[in-house]
Amino acid sequence: MSAAIENNVRSILVVDDDPTLRRSYAIALARAGHQVQEAPSGEAAVRLCEQQKFSLLITDMIMPDMDGLETIRRVRVIQPEIKIIAMSGGGRMEAINYLMLAVKLGAHRAMQKPFGVSEMQNMVANVFTEPNF
Repeated sequence: MSAAIENNVRSILVVDDDPTLRRSYAIALARAGHQVQEAPSGEAAVRLCEQQKFSLLITDMIMPDMDGLETIRRVRVIQPEIKIIAMSGGGRMEAINYLMLAVKLGAHRAMQKPFGVSEMQNMVANVFTEPNF
């Protein structure tokens, strides 16, 4: 178990190619008391996960270069115990289809965009209060 989790410090990585959304989620989660880092792409998220442990990954599903499904798959290999929230507003297929695939790959929760900051904070709180966290 990582030192961050043992000390009950919750480190969150927010991944979204939309800088405005990514920043607003990060600010809201930091205000809720979490340590938050941001990644503009799945590739950047994977690199960060190779360097440090995170309690939670929140990732968009539709991103250029590496989509959220591949990001989840690769992060799961590096950090099998990480909690994951997938989010999507859709793309080539309906958002719900991406989110269902994300859950099959091990996402603990899925959120369809658009959603408010308070919904994000509530979802994160629920993930952290699940048994075995």
